Amino acid sequence: MKPDTRQPPEGRTWPVRVAGMALIAFLLFLLVLTGLSQRDFRESYLAQQRLDLETRASALAYFYHERMKDLRALAVDPGVETYFANAALGMSMEYGLRASLIRFERTLRERATAEGLEGQPAFSRIAFVTPDREALVDTSTDGEPFWLEVDLGLDQPASSTPKVVTTNGYVLLVLDHQHGLRPQGWFIGRVDHEKIFASLVHDPSIPSVTRVYTLVDGAVMSSREEPPDEIVRHVGGLNGGVEESGTSSASRSGSMLVSADVESTPFTLLAVHQPSALTGYLTSHWSLALLALLSILLVIGIGYANWIQRQSLVLRGRVEESARQEAILSDQNTRLIEEMRKREAYEQQLTVQANFDGLTGLPNRSLAFDRLSQVLLMQRRHDDYVAVVLLDLDRFKKVNDSLGHNAGDKLLIAAAQRLRALLRESDTVARLGGDEFLVILPGLERTGIAEKVCRKIQEEFSVPFAVGKHEFIVSASLGISIAPDDGHDAETLLKNADIALYRAKDQGRNTYRFFTREMNEALKQRQKMEDLLIYALARDEFSLVFQPIVKLDDGSIVGAEALLRWCSPELGVVAPSEFIPLCEDLGIIGEIGAWVLSRACGEAGRWRKRIPFRLAVNISSVQFRDPYRFIRLVEAELAKSGLPPQDLHLEITEGILLEDSAANWAMLKELDAMGVRLSIDDFGTGYSSLSYLRRFPFDTLKIDKSFVGDLPNDTGSVALARAILALARALRMDVVAEGIENAEQAAFFRSQRCDLGQGYHFYKPMTADALTALIASVPERESEEHGSAASLGTGGGSSAVVRGAD
Repeated sequence: MKPDTRQPPEGRTWPVRVAGMALIAFLLFLLVLTGLSQRDFRESYLAQQRLDLETRASALAYFYHERMKDLRALAVDPGVETYFANAALGMSMEYGLRASLIRFERTLRERATAEGLEGQPAFSRIAFVTPDREALVDTSTDGEPFWLEVDLGLDQPASSTPKVVTTNGYVLLVLDHQHGLRPQGWFIGRVDHEKIFASLVHDPSIPSVTRVYTLVDGAVMSSREEPPDEIVRHVGGLNGGVEESGTSSASRSGSMLVSADVESTPFTLLAVHQPSALTGYLTSHWSLALLALLSILLVIGIGYANWIQRQSLVLRGRVEESARQEAILSDQNTRLIEEMRKREAYEQQLTVQANFDGLTGLPNRSLAFDRLSQVLLMQRRHDDYVAVVLLDLDRFKKVNDSLGHNAGDKLLIAAAQRLRALLRESDTVARLGGDEFLVILPGLERTGIAEKVCRKIQEEFSVPFAVGKHEFIVSASLGISIAPDDGHDAETLLKNADIALYRAKDQGRNTYRFFTREMNEALKQRQKMEDLLIYALARDEFSLVFQPIVKLDDGSIVGAEALLRWCSPELGVVAPSEFIPLCEDLGIIGEIGAWVLSRACGEAGRWRKRIPFRLAVNISSVQFRDPYRFIRLVEAELAKSGLPPQDLHLEITEGILLEDSAANWAMLKELDAMGVRLSIDDFGTGYSSLSYLRRFPFDTLKIDKSFVGDLPNDTGSVALARAILALARALRMDVVAEGIENAEQAAFFRSQRCDLGQGYHFYKPMTADALTALIASVPERESEEHGSAASLGTGGGSSAVVRGAD
């Protein structure tokens, strides 16, 4: 039997040969690559050292950045500002300025002793230097005027950024300070750079061959450890310092020089590394011999595999081809089935996302609108009623603000569950967004059923919601529209239900309202009023009238209350109680308040030339949102009108004090430091609290006219008025009684030793010209000085931003 001499096709054996040749080429390439990699290892090591040094530079930069923030915080500290404000008012050391200076010094010492790093003080010394280079405040006990020996750049233009100066191992931070646009001096803080360098830059993990130094303008900064000559030669060999790139360089001796700039400072960190000689394992002769032997064995193995393959290639090829085709078909079938499953799941997911709310699982706006349209079609066929109820959770924002949005989401889920449990299966509950829900009640025989359902919803929501360890009572406001009485299509019914919901929230929340045609007209009227209010100030439609404030004992005028009026060409005279809340909602009350303050201060500046006259301006809660802007406005108007600060009273409603925020407290303290008087307006009508009178610097308390109207016949009003007067006397506060309309009321307050009053019994509101003529009839005062608080009372008040006529 002859042996099989058939040869397999050449195309079937070439892959084995090519693979062997590729493997041999890969081994050769590996040898070359290993040699090149060893040459680049030094650069990699240098990059690692550079990154380590940049990290330390960042830590040092952050430390100095925080110290700069400390100086800027000192510049705006209330204790510091109070001293300069008192000094600007001309206070002497005997009358308040010494106490302000002591507080100033205590503030600097607290900042100097505050922990800055590893329990150590951030500053070793802080001083405030006046323009004549004398220390106003110095935290050091030795009193050494170090700022006279160093050029700190004190004669340069003022800057809001601290300057950094280095001297004898210390770093000085210098910050210009101004008050009232006038230079007052410089804050100078001294930092022990050597301690900071040892804490933030020095690290025992750095190899002994590595040392880090601080450079200032290319020179090594003085330190406890003097740099060796080798380091000095490195610095000198780089053109007198580190390269401008601030990255790295190498000296002739093989050392590696790495530098990193410290941001916002004149410092540069310098490190010199002595890398060891590195040899690669793959570059040795034994590795090359091993790779060569491996290549020979691979060539022999490939030849043997090629011989084996040639013997069984035909049979194996057929088997492999069959298996390959089968695997391809199986893989294609599997992928097709998986693709169909994914597409089906994706379509289901899109359907759910397009029609249901992801948080509560309720239908969303789109699906609810579609269901409402279908229900309305059925309503026309059966001739019954469909109720559309919009529900909004009251005070939901407080839950988010106090416990976070996660708690708010849990509350929404609980509210959705209660609604679903209350309603029929044929009813629809949907979430339109935020805390707003939609309830659709189809097939109603009469409209009264909708009212019963709303009452059930309010009763269910009166039960507290449990959110984690907390319980909340979150009431609901509801607006209801009925089809076909209030509309025949979904869009109209939803719009009308929204109008009814707005009316429910406007009338105190936790209630429900049915839509009426009058609501729609009222909404249109409000929208029209909003459109006209936006341009009312530019069109000069606002005006001021003034109602005098008198001393009750003799009836003399000591001030006036300015009342804001709006006369629209289209709407006529609009009551302040109607348009002022709209101004706050529209965000234009700040601009209107600035206009009122300017006009009122200008008029008061003229009137006080004839009689002692004091002015008070009511502050809107919106103006508290920008304390800095309001403070600057008051300063500018006082300066322009010439009105002394003590003749200006700012009336604050009790609702503003509920926030009790640090910003509100700081604003009131700054106004008090300026000398401006502060009054509580309409005391007793809001959220009165004795803590407000104790904590805040108030001078005057105004009794609201709601307590005056029934005097002196109503015993309850008499008791309240006497209690308020007694409280004011105990707190050494002046009192103004508003709304005095007859002689009996005036006599009552005189008998109770009330200082001031106002109302129609004395004078009605009048124009500025009329009040000018009235003041002109008073004999001109003999001197320009005002009387004391005891002789003038509060001096009157002018409330012009959010007040109507008394």
